[in-house]
Amino acid sequence: MVRLAQWRLLAGIPENDADLLYLARVPAPDPILYLDKGERRVLLVPDFEVERAKKLFGPGDVWGMQTLAREEAERKKAAFPDLSLSALALGALRRLGVRRLEVAGNCPVGLVEKLRAEGIRVAVFEGELLLRRQQKSPDEIARIVEVQRYTERALAAAEALMRHAVIRQGYLWLGPRRLTAEDLRRAINLSLLEADCLASHTIVAVGDQAVDPHEEGHGPIRAGEPVVLDVFPRSMKSFYFADITRTWVRGRPTEALLRQHRAVYEAQRAAFRVMRAGASIRRAHEEVNRCFIAHGFLTGERDGRLQGFTHSTGHGVGLQIHEPPRVGPVDPKLRFREGMVVTVEPGLYYLGSGGVRIEDMVVITRTGIRNLTRYHKRFVI
Repeated sequence: MVRLAQWRLLAGIPENDADLLYLARVPAPDPILYLDKGERRVLLVPDFEVERAKKLFGPGDVWGMQTLAREEAERKKAAFPDLSLSALALGALRRLGVRRLEVAGNCPVGLVEKLRAEGIRVAVFEGELLLRRQQKSPDEIARIVEVQRYTERALAAAEALMRHAVIRQGYLWLGPRRLTAEDLRRAINLSLLEADCLASHTIVAVGDQAVDPHEEGHGPIRAGEPVVLDVFPRSMKSFYFADITRTWVRGRPTEALLRQHRAVYEAQRAAFRVMRAGASIRRAHEEVNRCFIAHGFLTGERDGRLQGFTHSTGHGVGLQIHEPPRVGPVDPKLRFREGMVVTVEPGLYYLGSGGVRIEDMVVITRTGIRNLTRYHKRFVI
């Protein structure tokens, strides 16, 4: 999409601002400034980052902040250069001849106030970049897939521990001690760290712990008890995320638990069947609900606790782990678009049996989906 109306400004730290990172393509821990109008693009970075930024930024101008601040100080005959974001933004706008612009909704309030105090007309834009980011380019999809492969390798490290464990006294044992959720989480996180991926809040929820879908999990693992593993790391090279969930049991699960896992597996397949470019996003969520009801699994409050299918079917993944579109009970007019990367993660959660969730990442195509996840979905390991 080419912007023609007026200049746009984003300000912040790219590593913490997905929109800014998407446009600037320069992962940096320090604040930067980005300006564009149509095809004209300008990036302001610390002087020592200029050469690196030129290689990553693509078409456009890269200016050094310290150089600009010195030039502005000389022009004003000031004693010292002003390196505040507001002074740098004003200097850049003066150089470009800009007196009115749009700023991102998360632009610092102090910066906006100082721009307005200097007579700059400022409006706020929101939503447009999120819409652009929803449809991933082939290069973006390749980056996401790369992280997913590292994630699957990390999951395999945890599975190996469960497979090698010995069942004794109703628990899984590794050597002289019981296998714990912490052991599996450590194996996952260390494997990802070796691949330059950072995992935070990795979920290894044992039994009833998983009834709270974001419970990270703790403690020893019982034989025959489900373990929900949800891993969603970020690459420290590309800064894209991946996401996968599997549920495993070692030992003999109950028949009820096997039915619960089968229902989740079938619900995911039901969602897959209706997902394609142009299809209603809401319908994928509704198909999951229909499948659960058909298998006899209902959602509602039991013993003062919401149980059953208690969350949405999925979400977008990219430079953020949760980004639009939300795959859930959304406006029926919202449609899948080709190139969207979303998770499909139905789950069932009941006290007494525990939680079961299966999650794959898929890319929406013109005729259906392409599953970006390769890891097996066996329940009993």
